[in-house]
Order: sequence, then C-alpha cells, then structure tokens
Amino acid sequence: MKSLLSITLSLFTLVVSGQSPSEYETKKEYYDDGSLKMVYKEFNGQKVDTLKAFDSKGRLEAVLFFGEYGSTDPIYREDYYYNGPSRKTTGYYYMEPGSEPRTVGVQKTYWKNGALMDSVIFDSNGNRTYRARFDKNGDLQFEN
Repeated sequence: MKSLLSITLSLFTLVVSGQSPSEYETKKEYYDDGSLKMVYKEFNGQKVDTLKAFDSKGRLEAVLFFGEYGSTDPIYREDYYYNGPSRKTTGYYYMEPGSEPRTVGVQKTYWKNGALMDSVIFDSNGNRTYRARFDKNGDLQFEN
C-alpha cells in the first residue's frame, strides 16, 4: 500500500511539473557473474527516486532515496549489514560532485535485534555534534 501511494504521488508530481514518466530511464548494473548489482532511475542524467544496491550474494546492501529531479534535499540512505554487530544504518547525506558524501542530521545504527545502537547528530558541514550509544537492551551506555 505504501509503495502504491508513493508511485501515485510520484506520478502526480510528474504531471504537475510537466515531466513524463517515460522520460525516466531505469538503469541496471551487474556483477561479472551476471547477478544484479544495482538498479536505479535517471532523469536527464541525474539519479532520481530510489537506488537499490545488492551484494554479490543478491542481498540488499543499500537503499538511497534521491527524491525528485533537481532536488537539493539531502539523500536518505539505508545501509544493511550481514556480518558484525549491527544490522542497519540510516541517515541523510549530501553528495556533491568530486567529493565524498557528507553526513548531515541524525544518523542511526541498529543492533541485529532491531534495538537502537547509536544515534549521532551531524551539523550541516558534516561535523558530529552529539552521539548516544545504547546496549542491545536499549539502555544508554554513554553520550557525548
């Protein structure tokens, strides 16, 4: 239901802005063995909407939400891990040409059991301003 609503809102935005859904191009990249590496949409050479990246075993590795064409909003990103103590990290990033992504706003990391591990706040320049760490039961371990 949520994805149907998202698609409906995306199409409405296209109609209002005069853009045609046919102008969007779905692109796919593959590993050497032919398995899917990533799938995303482009409009006028710019990534838009959602990008999904997969590891070589076919597991979801990352989802990036770019928003609409020409958007200057930060990119929302979810990263998924299958090894180590954490399962997922979420947060916002700015991606500027020729530089590494800059984390902004709140970034959260979750334990494998789904409990919050870290909550970190970054300012608009990508500098960390606050961090809280929680144990697997959700109890605060430290903050700084």
